Amino acid sequence: MKLFWKQFISIVGIVAFGFVILGTIMLQVTFQMNLSREQKQNEKDMQMFHYSLEASLNGLPDGYPANENTIIGIVEVIYDNIGDNQDDIFVYQKDGTVIYKNNKNDHKNWDITLEKNQGAVRIQTVNESHYLESLLVVDMNGTKFYISQYKNIEFIYQNQSQFSKIYFIVLCVVLIISLLVAIIISRSLAKPILQLSNATNAFANGNFESRVVVKGRNEISDLMRNFNEMANQLEQNVTELKAAAKRQEAFTGAFAHELKTPLTSIIGYSEMLKTMELNSEERIECANYINQQGKRLERLSYKMLELVGISHGEIEWKPFSVFEVIKEVEKVVQRKLRANNIVLESQVEEENIFGEEDLFLSLILNLVDNARKAIKTDGIIHIEGKRTKEVYTLSVSDNGCGIPEEELGRITEAFYMVNKSRARKEGGAGLGMALCEEIIKYHHWKWHIESKKGTGTKVEIFIIQNVNYG
Repeated sequence: MKLFWKQFISIVGIVAFGFVILGTIMLQVTFQMNLSREQKQNEKDMQMFHYSLEASLNGLPDGYPANENTIIGIVEVIYDNIGDNQDDIFVYQKDGTVIYKNNKNDHKNWDITLEKNQGAVRIQTVNESHYLESLLVVDMNGTKFYISQYKNIEFIYQNQSQFSKIYFIVLCVVLIISLLVAIIISRSLAKPILQLSNATNAFANGNFESRVVVKGRNEISDLMRNFNEMANQLEQNVTELKAAAKRQEAFTGAFAHELKTPLTSIIGYSEMLKTMELNSEERIECANYINQQGKRLERLSYKMLELVGISHGEIEWKPFSVFEVIKEVEKVVQRKLRANNIVLESQVEEENIFGEEDLFLSLILNLVDNARKAIKTDGIIHIEGKRTKEVYTLSVSDNGCGIPEEELGRITEAFYMVNKSRARKEGGAGLGMALCEEIIKYHHWKWHIESKKGTGTKVEIFIIQNVNYG
């Protein structure tokens, strides 16, 4: 059964059941209260009648005949004064013989014994009318007479019937209203669930942009809000996975292309050495080409090993000095920079940071090497390190050729080169900036690249202090 119908039936059922139970109790209580009130009033009337009858009998002169006529006369006088003309009065003997009645209505006499039925009360139905019957026993000089009063209480049953009809009408109105309210409530509760169901089905069918409209502040709206957050995260993850798959595909193609060129050269020159008669100069030239391309493959393999090492997390974390690493960088690149008349300036504040020292060294070397390649000759590379309260900022800047603005977004892609011919001539494999990005991500640092064509490039690395990510 659908949630809408469960809610609808539950609401209508609860309202109907509660109203029926409450109405039945109220009708019954009202009836009993009215009946009890009449019974109490009748009890008072009978007590007054009994006192008046006793006073009349006690006031009879001595020797006054105590017979049926005397009782009948006294009863008529008393009821003329304090009785109700609508009440039926019966006087009968012990054997049930009626000796007096004031109206034409017939009633079933009590099946009585004197001692046990003094003041007895019961309800009797006569001609579809209800009567409250009271019994009084009178002893007159040893002769016992029975006096029964029949008070018409049909109005109580008529009122009860009227109340029942009114209650039935009210119940129908309440049920109609509850049906309408149940439809509104059930729809309002089922609608967001239906939206969630449709959005979930759409999501399962590949529509990752499917969302639900959140209204209100309740448990269901919280669920819908959580669904949207989950959908956003899943869509982001799927987008990232697709992008990663595309990058992986591009990486594989680029890697195959990068391997193809040196391998083709190596194979070609090795075939020449194998099949052709060459002089010593030609053989040396072939060997140089093979050696050059072999070294290129070696550099490519080293870069690949570094990337694989970072992705597998096979790294030891420890504190190290930034100042000492920069000094090591200066020693490593000094010869190449002098060959191109490039000056390396460093202004680094001492700081111990936590991470992998070799990876950090590789990061700075790659940035400095890229700066060297961007400068033809007579340039300046500047390394600056500043310490703040929470972040240590290290920057590498140059006054080289710069990077076109449209190329900035792609320089971290594997095997991507802004100037392929120049990069290959300098021995580049197109993996330097990709490796830098992986090192930055691995340490949970941030970086920013700023460049302008013809002016130079500046790379800033923001190293978070006092956080151990190892």
